[in-house]
Amino acid sequence: MKRIVYLLTILTMVLMYTSCYDRDILDLKEGVSLPPVTNLTYSLSGQTASLTWGIPGDISSEISKPLSVNIQVLQYKPGILSPIRVYTVTLENEPTTATFTVSTTDENEYHVIVKLVGNVKEAVYGESTLIYSLGQTIVIK
Repeated sequence: MKRIVYLLTILTMVLMYTSCYDRDILDLKEGVSLPPVTNLTYSLSGQTASLTWGIPGDISSEISKPLSVNIQVLQYKPGILSPIRVYTVTLENEPTTATFTVSTTDENEYHVIVKLVGNVKEAVYGESTLIYSLGQTIVIK
């Protein structure tokens, strides 16, 4: 009897886990996509960090131009597990450089995520035209 209850419990748990897992979100990737930025680098001069990157030339004709660039700066402090979002900004007209101020007096680490942002010319009814590329991350210490 104990074996039957044990097997039914395990079977129920497996069924509950697999029934809640929505693979369509992961597997169904229709439409156009944006390639990530290329050659992401930084230079540090005092407390000013300068970022440079390239915009790929193989962008689909189904995406409106000019593109925008989204930049997120996260600050990691020693001893704290979750980052502090310093700021997020979206720059227009396909820029390839940006600067921001960092604190060099402590042991902070900055993670900068750069993504391309665009609009699809013809979107499916009910869906947003806005699309993002995968983010490229660079660490500034």
